[in-house]
Amino acid sequence: MFVRLADKIATIALIVLGLISVTISTLDFFVKDLETIPILKETSQITLLLIGVLCFAIGLERFTKFEDMNKRLDKLFDRINNVAPTQVLDGRDAIYGAATELINDAKKVIRASSFRENHKAAPKPYLQSLTNKIERSKTLRQPVEYRLLYGYGSLADLIQTDTHHKAFFISHKIGEYFRYAYLNAPIGLDLLIIDNKHLLIALPTIATDPALRKGIKFVNAPDLVTDISSWYDNYLWSKASDTIPSTQ
Repeated sequence: MFVRLADKIATIALIVLGLISVTISTLDFFVKDLETIPILKETSQITLLLIGVLCFAIGLERFTKFEDMNKRLDKLFDRINNVAPTQVLDGRDAIYGAATELINDAKKVIRASSFRENHKAAPKPYLQSLTNKIERSKTLRQPVEYRLLYGYGSLADLIQTDTHHKAFFISHKIGEYFRYAYLNAPIGLDLLIIDNKHLLIALPTIATDPALRKGIKFVNAPDLVTDISSWYDNYLWSKASDTIPSTQ
C-alpha cells in the first residue's frame, strides 16, 4: 500500500512540476519581470519549457500506467469475488483427487506448475489418470497438450522428479504431448489450469515441510481462469528455460 502511495505522490509531483515549469517559461516570453526569479537567471526559457514538458509527459505516462494497473487489479479481484462456486481442499489426497477430476474435463491444454523447494514425484494414480486422458484424446485425434512448469530450488530433486515423469509418459508413448519449462523461483505454490475453464491452487502450510496440504478449486470460472492462464503463458512460461541448468 505504501509503495503504491509513494508511486502516486511521485507521479503527481512530476505532473505538477511539469505544469509549473511550462507556465513559468511561457509567461517569461511575455513578462520580463520574471527574469528576477533565480531559476530564470540560470536557465533559458526554451530549456525550462523543455524540462517542463518532459516532466509533465513522464508524470502523465506514469499516471496512465498506474491507473491502468489499478483497473486491471480491481477487475481481477472483482472476478475472484464473483467467481463460480469454489471448494476448499484439505490434504494431499483431496488435492490430487480434485486434480484428477479436473483433468478429465480438459479439451485442449492443461497447464500445471510445481513450485516447491523439494520436488517429489506426483502420485502414481494421478499420473495414470493423466496418461489415460492424453491417450483418449490422442485416439480421438484431438490431443490435449500438457505444459508443466517447474520452479526449482534443489536441482538434484528436480532432476530426479523430471526424469521420472518423462520416463513414465514416454513409456506410454505420449511423451510428444508434454512440454516442460524450468524457472529458478521456488515460491511454494502449485497451479493446475484446465483450458480456460477450471483452476486448482495448492500450497504447503508448514514452513519446514513442502508437502501440499491445502488447496482451493475453482470450477467453471472462465473469466478468472483466462486471466490466470494468460499470466502463466505470458509471464511465467516466457521467463522460464526449456532446459534444466547444468549442475556443473
